[in-house]
Amino acid sequence: MTRTATLPGSDGCPNTTSGLYPYDVHTDIKELALFVQDTITKNNWVFNLGLRGDLYNGISIARQAEPRVGAAYNVKKTNTVLRASYARTMETPFNENLILASNGCTDPVINALMASTISPCVSRTPLSPGTRNEFHAGLEQAFGKYLVVDGEYIWKYTQRGFDFSILGDSPITFPSSGRNRKIPGYAIRASVPDIHGLRPML
Repeated sequence: MTRTATLPGSDGCPNTTSGLYPYDVHTDIKELALFVQDTITKNNWVFNLGLRGDLYNGISIARQAEPRVGAAYNVKKTNTVLRASYARTMETPFNENLILASNGCTDPVINALMASTISPCVSRTPLSPGTRNEFHAGLEQAFGKYLVVDGEYIWKYTQRGFDFSILGDSPITFPSSGRNRKIPGYAIRASVPDIHGLRPML
């Protein structure tokens, strides 16, 4: 992007002379988060309740209230813990080259480069934060005093989630957003109690 000479035939543009592409733009990204959280225990139940508020001032502006709630039930007779949780979160775009991404197709050079890639340049509006609804359901089972197995299933539903794209064939990356994403998955862990200050993990 800095060559200022006639381009070689291998580029497919032997009669074209390139020029400098100066890009020097600045903006401030400010984000403030406020939250409250509490844990309530009642008999075999444990409840975690929370509320977070995010204030995002970047190239775009977003405000969002994000509730979080979790519940766990301890079946003491079988040493089993059943749990479930829900959280809503704000998904902010990456700051790296955010201005470049937000200019997007309005910049003729970026438009021309992206038009020749697999991901054509389609957006003409600044990137704004997205939202995620995340659910967890899990079970923790103790086997005697020396083994605990913990498993959970996770569902993530994201609107305007963010990833990185590449500008043409350059090393320049910038954030890009997708419309809707669903990511399910599971996690399993086995652990044993501390033994002389060490905790083996499986």
